[in-house]
Amino acid sequence: MPETPKKRILFVDDELFFLDSVRRILKNQRDIWQINYLERGIDALQEVARIDYDVIVTDITMPGMDGFQLLAELRKSDRTRDVPVIVLTGNSENDLKRRALELDATDLLTKPVHPEDLIARLRSALRTKEYQDQIKTYSRSLEVMVEERTRQLIHADRLATLGTLSAALAHEVNNPLQFIVSNADLLKASIDQLSASMPFFEELVARADKWNARADAILHGVDRIAELVKRLKAYGRKNSDKEHAPYDISDALQDALALLRYRIVGSLSVSVTVPPKVIVVGDRQALGQVFVNLIGNAMDALHGKGTIEVVAERRSGGVDISVKDNGPGIPGDCIDQIFDPFFTTKRDQDGTGLGLFIVRDILAAQSGTIVCRSTPGEGTVFVVTLPIAKSGTQSK
Repeated sequence: MPETPKKRILFVDDELFFLDSVRRILKNQRDIWQINYLERGIDALQEVARIDYDVIVTDITMPGMDGFQLLAELRKSDRTRDVPVIVLTGNSENDLKRRALELDATDLLTKPVHPEDLIARLRSALRTKEYQDQIKTYSRSLEVMVEERTRQLIHADRLATLGTLSAALAHEVNNPLQFIVSNADLLKASIDQLSASMPFFEELVARADKWNARADAILHGVDRIAELVKRLKAYGRKNSDKEHAPYDISDALQDALALLRYRIVGSLSVSVTVPPKVIVVGDRQALGQVFVNLIGNAMDALHGKGTIEVVAERRSGGVDISVKDNGPGIPGDCIDQIFDPFFTTKRDQDGTGLGLFIVRDILAAQSGTIVCRSTPGEGTVFVVTLPIAKSGTQSK
């Protein structure tokens, strides 16, 4: 079994007689406690900067840096902020005791100290430190779990959106396939007709342009299918922590519009205005998911009739991307809740209430923000703000 490390305790007091008495009181604890003694506050501050202590005991009245100054400095440092500090005071020093507690002292110990009282206070402070360490460990574990669950939630939302976008795949693939089939049939018919006609070479030359045009139509249809499949595969891919890189926000917007294009029918219109070369650093795929959610929500609100305006404007050190619709707007009693998880104004079967919650989380990971303004009867605008990449950063 590995040996349990000794608990470290530091006493700070300029009275050598007091430190000698403490040594005698704690001599039987040396097997389980490692106890150090210093006479000046400044020396103690330097000591704790290089060695971790479990408990610090300090007198108030000392030359140079007194106990209050030492306590204040300990509470400023991330390294020692949570270390239990026991302050030594006299019986009549009530004002000093009050000030010590205001500075977040863990406990007070009155001089002269009683041996049993000193040991009991130290044990209590050590238990406090042990509980604090356990809480920190649990907190770190919870943070890791939350981060992992958040990534899973974002990916699950993306997959759910892919289910909805399957209609886009059916629609967009069907049209290019019809082009391919019809042009292939025309090419076949032309070849059959050519094989029966004379003279062969004159007919070949006369029909070459038509064949090329039909071949181009086939290739264009194939390209449309390949691009759509590529975007869908990229959209459904699980994010990696290493995918942060420079990219143009125009590309992320085009990713979203390519997946939602099948929904732009009838009297619904979508316009996009983006300045050239607006480069940000982050996850292009994740930002595409943000715009799929925002533009898709606007489409849901409009029910096929209305306008959606997507406008990007440069700001000092950043860019604002607004997604505005002229739909019915969001009720005033709902506007403060729209980013809450599981809150939705859609019918039960149409929304999970996670879309905007996930959108805000994605943007936070890219140092971005989102706000919503809505007027019932006039429409809604969501404004996404992202920092622009530093000069010289190239998009990929």
